[in-house]
Amino acid sequence: MSENKVGGVKAAIEALQGLDPEDRQRILAEIALNDPKLAEEIRNSMFQFEDIISLSAADFQKVKQQAKAKVFHTALRNISEDFKASLKALVSARAYQMILDEIQAIGPQKLSHVKECQKEILDLVKALADEGSIALPSKWSKDEYVA
Repeated sequence: MSENKVGGVKAAIEALQGLDPEDRQRILAEIALNDPKLAEEIRNSMFQFEDIISLSAADFQKVKQQAKAKVFHTALRNISEDFKASLKALVSARAYQMILDEIQAIGPQKLSHVKECQKEILDLVKALADEGSIALPSKWSKDEYVA
């Protein structure tokens, strides 16, 4: 009897990206027990919401400008302290304060809604990268850039 691979790494990535970070890490840890190489390949191929902070300042601004303001700020509602520190370094002090004020102004949100907004931003990032408007960091890029 032979095993059929259904979807492979790409399908695994799509499935894992729909999970919350804790579940994603737990499942990746289980995969790593059976196949460490596969787990590393999946990990290296995934682009998650918090990875948008690794975009260049100009590309981050393009994403912010293209996104619906409420969706963008709602997506930032659940960010880590590390993300906030990176964000502060990425934008001007005034822009950073305005982002924090907007996040505060939208008030409490359901976690499921925040995750939907994060997915919408990720979809926008991927679309902008696919059309060449922004460049994903080389770790996630499908293509190499040459100078």
